[in-house]
Amino acid sequence: MITRAFILSFILILFSVSSSYSEKSKPLRITIYPSKIQEFGLGSKRIIISKEEISKSSAKSIPELLSLYSGIQNISLYGGVDGSKSSLVIDGFGGENLAATNVAIFVDGKRFNNISMGSVNFGNVPLEQIERIEVIKGSGAGLIFGDGAVAGAVNIITKKDFVLDDKFILQQDIGSFDQKSTNLNFTKKYGQYSFQISSKNVRSDQYRDNNKYKLENFSLKTSKNFDDGVTQYISTSFSNEDLELPGGITEAVYLSNPKTPQYPGSYMNEDNLSYEYGYNNLRFGDFNSNFSISYKDTEVNALNDYGSSIYFNIYDYETYQIYKAFYNTSEIMGKSIYSSFGFDYYDASYSNKRISPSLTKFTAEQLTYDFWGISQISYNPTIDFEIGYRSHNYEVDTSNALTNAKLFSKDSSSEAWSFGLEKKLNPSSMLKGKYSKSFRAPKIDEVLESSGQTVEIEHQDSNTLELIYEKIFNNFSYNIRGYLTKVDNLIYYDTSTFDNDNYDPLTNEGYDTNFKYFDTDFVADLNLSYVSSKFDSGTYKNKKVPMVAEWSSNLKLQYFIYPELILYFDNQFVGSRYRLGDESNVKKKAMSYVVSDIGLNYNLNNIKLSLKIDNLFDKDYYHYNSYGTLYPLPGISYVGAISYEF
Repeated sequence: MITRAFILSFILILFSVSSSYSEKSKPLRITIYPSKIQEFGLGSKRIIISKEEISKSSAKSIPELLSLYSGIQNISLYGGVDGSKSSLVIDGFGGENLAATNVAIFVDGKRFNNISMGSVNFGNVPLEQIERIEVIKGSGAGLIFGDGAVAGAVNIITKKDFVLDDKFILQQDIGSFDQKSTNLNFTKKYGQYSFQISSKNVRSDQYRDNNKYKLENFSLKTSKNFDDGVTQYISTSFSNEDLELPGGITEAVYLSNPKTPQYPGSYMNEDNLSYEYGYNNLRFGDFNSNFSISYKDTEVNALNDYGSSIYFNIYDYETYQIYKAFYNTSEIMGKSIYSSFGFDYYDASYSNKRISPSLTKFTAEQLTYDFWGISQISYNPTIDFEIGYRSHNYEVDTSNALTNAKLFSKDSSSEAWSFGLEKKLNPSSMLKGKYSKSFRAPKIDEVLESSGQTVEIEHQDSNTLELIYEKIFNNFSYNIRGYLTKVDNLIYYDTSTFDNDNYDPLTNEGYDTNFKYFDTDFVADLNLSYVSSKFDSGTYKNKKVPMVAEWSSNLKLQYFIYPELILYFDNQFVGSRYRLGDESNVKKKAMSYVVSDIGLNYNLNNIKLSLKIDNLFDKDYYHYNSYGTLYPLPGISYVGAISYEF
């Protein structure tokens, strides 16, 4: 049965197709769609955010930037300064844990998500160091990126211009809640060798009491560039993050004083140390290749002060990643074919040591390795195909480190595949389609809980059908995407049993649209998203999945007062949603909210100035509502920045 989301999508697509050839709708300036061959993800909704767009946007962190785009919501429990511990909601995978584990985050093609359910600290990747951000929405991302790219994937590409230029950039931010941030970036080239040193220091009291935030980050990258185009590189980075944890509060406390902490003494400290070696563009016969091997060690000290009892845990994560890919362009029967294949290897060790109230220590080992291949075929000047397959293998073992007793062991496998098609209807319009399957493996701390409880959880599988229509006029463009996703064994935390488990089958369906007007002085960008997420069977059949907002939208306006002076305004709406744990849909919904931001960017030669006012109308709102508690977010606040490039 065709759902209402697909009915609306088809009506708009058919209307657009039929009108796209009429004289009345002929564009004044024809924009030719370039071939997408060699850009993996044909048929998917792709969002490419360039460094120019980043510099002109109002965003001060990656999650804040991404939430300005169609169908992406930012969940932040702790004020959101610097993108600390934020999660991204795409295509109906709502709630902090579902968002954090169903959207895969990569930096330069290497996995940035940890092996746990925890949210990502985007502050370790400053906006100033980003060349572009690539977003692929839907299950089709699972073929390219693998485990956890169920709702989509984000690949953050850092700047590579340090291999060409000598630079020294100093940036200072000052904002509300005693926020101070200093960024240093130094690049130098010596013949074939290039060096980049980056440092970042952030301090903020943040909006709520017992919510102070501190981040220190340092990174060093070196590369050697050979005459044949091969690049060899080594990088290392270190970060230390301190974050006080105010916890969720009841609605009564929220209405009385939203700054009140539930746990005044709770905090966490996180240290990250990483190394990476790799090369790009090394030839093996007719094949080009990329390779990287990396190591990351993360230690988290967490104290939860519940008043009557204090829990102090030390979590340690060690991960090794290996990525190898080969690329080849060929021609068969006059058809251009671009192929890639390779493997991903991910070896992770985890330990959870509880010191208080009693001594326990549990460990886990997780190994995953994937083999994958993708091919693109340019059938004719108007039709491109993409097909691919990924084989995933998963092993996990858990133990009690104090008694040396093995607790749990399991081997399993899964797969991802996709078939994508892009059809140019005319020089200014395109139709895309994709059918795909993706998977998510259980995280280590879902299988092994802090109490030592072990849970057998099945791999989560998703099948998605999506259709996209895009149209470009002279100064106007729009696109619409409709999708239908069937999810089996969705991994979630059951608040009634306090265990991780698999949900009954559910369906996510919806559409998102984007309308953009642009000229030399003004840009208006409006997007609107609808998603319905329902259980298909079981106890909660036809009930809505908690923490999924059916409606969301964002309006971005940019006015170029002068070429170097930009005034911008952002207005974001997120609809109401059922609370986490309310699968029966009987409790009061988390409220909808509208938040508006305004600001100025001024660029003159080597100096950049910016001023942003968040929550301009001082609205009361919260992003997250779980177990009957709320996490309030800031009222009106500001941040100003000055950057100087030597």
